[in-house]
Amino acid sequence: MAEDKWLAGNARECPDRATVDVHRGQASGARVVARDRAAAAEQLGYPLILKHNRGGKGLGVRLFLSREALEEHLASPAFEDPIDGITLVQRYIKAPAPLITRVEFVGGRLLYAVEVDTSEGFELCPADECRIDAASLAGTCPPEGAAPAKFRIMRDFRHPLIQRWQAFLAANDIGIAGVEFIVDTSHRAFTYDINTNTNYNPDAEAKDGRRGMGAIAEYVGRLLREQERTTAPATVPDFVSAPTEP
Repeated sequence: MAEDKWLAGNARECPDRATVDVHRGQASGARVVARDRAAAAEQLGYPLILKHNRGGKGLGVRLFLSREALEEHLASPAFEDPIDGITLVQRYIKAPAPLITRVEFVGGRLLYAVEVDTSEGFELCPADECRIDAASLAGTCPPEGAAPAKFRIMRDFRHPLIQRWQAFLAANDIGIAGVEFIVDTSHRAFTYDINTNTNYNPDAEAKDGRRGMGAIAEYVGRLLREQERTTAPATVPDFVSAPTEP
């Protein structure tokens, strides 16, 4: 397994205490000029993906097949500096099918895994508020007839990395997260993103029956009960009599 460190959360390098294969990438600050971003891209190689560290919903994610295409984009008005000043440059991983998997954890425990169709682009946010015309932005045409579900909760998800993801989340004090991974043409799984402000797709949950917000409510309730037990004032047992005056 890879010994790389994991760029996660706000692009800090987190200690890889739970070793997994990770998606190689580099973080570039907003003060770095465009040619330095291009230099980072040269180090990773093409094709590659450029995205905002805190873009959210997959907005602004772009695939570049060549140096010329990247340089043209960086010099154009279409390129915008991210809100936190950090641009991520990631190596593109080609999957045998246009799918990624998002594994949801609540309270450090596996809730469920969602298979996500990426054929219409990189905008993969599952929430209702994120439903935009991804097909037009990706330059693709939607298929004729009824479109298949973009998000599908997998009934019986098992994966050898589950325990390692759980160990990583515990080591970094992350209670609620959506971990995304992709499988390449050699069937090798790469973890490439950790969403700590995760969302849930209501249509997929309605078909499956498991509810992310319900699981979060139970988790938070459990934390509150534990806190109440640890902070409750000590009480004097009824059988202990108060001292009497001499």
